[in-house]
This record gives sequence, structure tokens and C-alpha cells, in this order.
Amino acid sequence: MKPRQSGKYGLQDIGGWERLQNFMAAPVAGQPLGLQTRVDVNQLVTNEPVEEFNKFDVEALRKQAMEYRP
Repeated sequence: MKPRQSGKYGLQDIGGWERLQNFMAAPVAGQPLGLQTRVDVNQLVTNEPVEEFNKFDVEALRKQAMEYRP
């Protein structure tokens, strides 16, 4: 699986989480109300550690995965 941005495995789309919350809160005809309590997405999702945990050799890991035999 390729990262959303090159070299940024684990990068979260904060706006996407906001859009999901908006979608879940939207009323639907004939249905009970959707999401009733909104949360501050920035308190739940962060991209702060992305740079640090992407410090690995992608090619070495790919090679190891391709050579793996159970």
C-alpha cells in the first residue's frame, strides 16, 4: 500500500476525519438523528510522529518482505 504522500506512511487526513464526522451527523429522512456529539478531531488525530516513524529503509524492508517464507 502506498502512502498518501511519498515517504509519509501513517499520515492522517485531518480534514477527512472532519468530513466523516459531518457525514455521520447529517440527518437522514425517516431515521433517528445521526451523530449527536461532535469532537475536536485535533485532540484525537495527529501527524506529529509521522516524520520520526518514517525513518526506515523502504527498499530493505521491501526486500525482506519479498524474501519471506513461512
